[in-house]
Amino acid sequence: MQFTFRIGKLDENFTFDTRPLFNSDEDSAAFDTIIRRNPRLMYPFEYGFRQSANDAHANIARLADGSVDEDIREAVADKVDSIVTGKVSTRTVGPRGPSVDPITREAIKLAKIWVKSRQKKDAAALKKEVAAIVADNGVAADVALGIIVANRAAVPSVRAKAAAIVAAMELDEDTEAELDDAAEEVVDNLDAAE
Repeated sequence: MQFTFRIGKLDENFTFDTRPLFNSDEDSAAFDTIIRRNPRLMYPFEYGFRQSANDAHANIARLADGSVDEDIREAVADKVDSIVTGKVSTRTVGPRGPSVDPITREAIKLAKIWVKSRQKKDAAALKKEVAAIVADNGVAADVALGIIVANRAAVPSVRAKAAAIVAAMELDEDTEAELDDAAEEVVDNLDAAE
């Protein structure tokens, strides 16, 4: 199935073929059938895709003479590629989870810092933890890593530090360096707790 949408700043139409989104021609044909039988489902699918593609260039301005910088085309192409390859980042917890509040978002950032630190300090233990989650839950390794991040983000000391960071950002009292120090402190505390 193909659909066409307008790229705002380019003043051009873009045609997208949905086939690359699917693992097989059968899956693609099934999607086409579902859309043909339930055309109202096409709107949220098409709207989300169009919105994502147009958001890709939201921060890129037209040139002074009104022409379009090639960066816009590149940004849209990169976003479409990210959609097709499943690498679109969203502000969610876990795969297709609910939107998160600012404290949870900061807690997830801190947990990701902790996981990266652990990959450097004790990669074998992290791999063992990932393997156990994969074996117990039948999920892919990247999903298992996401579970580890979500679990770390739920640790009360991490949530407390995240709440402090959010409060500080709202009051605009902390500098970037202080926030980095706070993140490092949480990582050190989590390491000490284990």
